[in-house]
Amino acid sequence: MAGPASTTIVYRVRVAGSNTNGGCVDSALVVTDYSQQDAAQLSLTDIAVSGTALTSATGGFTAAMVGNGIWLTGGGATAGTYIITARSSTNAVTLDRTPGTVTSGNGKVGGAWADLKTNSGQYNPGHTVYVRGAGSQWPQAAADYTGTGYITVNGSTSGFISFIGENGRPNVRNDGMMFYSSSYLRFDGIYFSVNGTNYGNLGVLSGNQINVNNCVGDLGANSMTFCGGSGTASGCEIFGAGSTGSSFSNPMINAGQYGMKIIGCLLRDSRATIGINLSCMGKARNNVIVNVKGDGIYSASELPNFQKDVSSNSVFGCGGNGITFADTSAFLETSVSGNIFANSGAYGMSVASGTTAANNSVRNFTDYNVLYNNTSGNYNAFSAGAHDTVANPAFTNSSGGSNTSQGGGYNFTPGAAMIGAGYPSPAAFVPNYQTAGAITAVASGAGGAITIFRGSR
Repeated sequence: MAGPASTTIVYRVRVAGSNTNGGCVDSALVVTDYSQQDAAQLSLTDIAVSGTALTSATGGFTAAMVGNGIWLTGGGATAGTYIITARSSTNAVTLDRTPGTVTSGNGKVGGAWADLKTNSGQYNPGHTVYVRGAGSQWPQAAADYTGTGYITVNGSTSGFISFIGENGRPNVRNDGMMFYSSSYLRFDGIYFSVNGTNYGNLGVLSGNQINVNNCVGDLGANSMTFCGGSGTASGCEIFGAGSTGSSFSNPMINAGQYGMKIIGCLLRDSRATIGINLSCMGKARNNVIVNVKGDGIYSASELPNFQKDVSSNSVFGCGGNGITFADTSAFLETSVSGNIFANSGAYGMSVASGTTAANNSVRNFTDYNVLYNNTSGNYNAFSAGAHDTVANPAFTNSSGGSNTSQGGGYNFTPGAAMIGAGYPSPAAFVPNYQTAGAITAVASGAGGAITIFRGSR
């Protein structure tokens, strides 16, 4: 069920739409966009097609329909959406490709689809899918769309497939993994929630070059990874149902393939054993990780020259270590600087194997970090960096981002002594959370207070 080949196809998904509507337009051809409505603009049951020439005795085609999709089914048609590229009369139009020889077929012009998964076989590289929400940036309860099972869709190096929320963040709920073995996808402004754990270790979004921006991952009381594979997660908020209770075996983010980047995200309130699981040249920068039951960050065993970077993160209140290096190879291949590791239930920073002397002899750049009030100590199996600081980062309101306190926040004051000791200036480590209206960072100058607060969604 291959869809239109043009890279300028735009699909629309609306709650009251129908998966047998036209569902899309070609933005390079469209005159009037009929996909931005619930119902089809024209419905026919007497369609005939020969090659790309479509006719209907009933008719009703207008010049304004050029560029719109028409869903064809029955009468020998290969079911799918086709683009009207030209109109010669009220009874005849031309399609972008042939659906086969059709007699007495059915067709609907215009109207949005009812969900983003059912007709996923129509997506091709370069296509864009707009998913309409109910108007809220923060839909905590009711899902706009509910589904089960997973799909596989693939863009390419020449064109990503993009899924974009409109009219707020649509709440798209699934029973576990939603995209599997997919590649070259972009997600922006979508609230993903889960009510199951199917393929929990792979993630709600799993694949190669999966880029997630300005999204929410509501994992609830489910042992579910939000995203895994390669790509980028930026400006996202990912959370569970709180950090108390039995542990979940799956990390919140599994940066498991070459060079995945987690930048400016907030990970909070989860029973996961790991916040960010980092391997294979992964990067974790400018994130806040708070109230995770296990380790805030875990750096996995690594092959030579697979350098990883952990910088400018604030990790606090986690039940395990602030950061764990799986072994000496992980310690060797991971650069760690400009982070805060505070109030951990175990160590601030820990190498899980090897002696202090052996680990120190191969250490990467591990320096300029702040460590404080970690239950088992600040370091395990290696020594402090020359410019590390052990000082109170003065976190306040650390519960402000919990599920029951929307609009709260996390505040901390580096202090002049920390700045003087070489700790990065406030602007260097304030999490870069770019979600509109979500988190705002305010720096009042060297040694001054930094407040990260969550606005209304």
